[in-house]
Amino acid sequence: MPHYDPRIEELRALGAQIGHNVYFGPDVYIERDFAPLLTIEDDVVLARGVCVLLHDSSLNNVAGEALKFGTVTLRRRCYIGANTTILCGVEVGEEAIVGACSLVTASVPGGTVAFGQPARNVGTVQELIEKHRRMREEGDRFYYLDLPPWRERINDPDADHSGEEIRAFLRRSLEQKQL
Repeated sequence: MPHYDPRIEELRALGAQIGHNVYFGPDVYIERDFAPLLTIEDDVVLARGVCVLLHDSSLNNVAGEALKFGTVTLRRRCYIGANTTILCGVEVGEEAIVGACSLVTASVPGGTVAFGQPARNVGTVQELIEKHRRMREEGDRFYYLDLPPWRERINDPDADHSGEEIRAFLRRSLEQKQL
């Protein structure tokens, strides 16, 4: 059974191009009035609190200048971290990662990692994977649970969608750490 999100369906009805297996976390905000300017390809994740702005009215309001509009394109399998704002005229490339709390003012190339205010390219996804694996081997700062990606779990009728599997893992990990 495919994932259904009424926010995504509403944006599609308003003219946005949105692919399959797209996830909107809680409190995602996308300007509905300018939905035709939005393209989100398959398997994209927008985490909690992501804001996508498809226009800029700042100079219009302050100095009477023209309103500025621009497309936003989120390419296949990109990930937008929590509380990130994406401004109009931006493309986030295929399999790129934008870190939490970033301000995306310029396009992010595919396969790269960007974060900050403004967001800057800090490396490749492959470099981040290698760093993640080294940190996992060191093992004292974080907990790691091997799960399939969201897009695979959400379409698996036998998967635990309640979050109980994750909560149980954390309980066990915390108990082991205390021993």
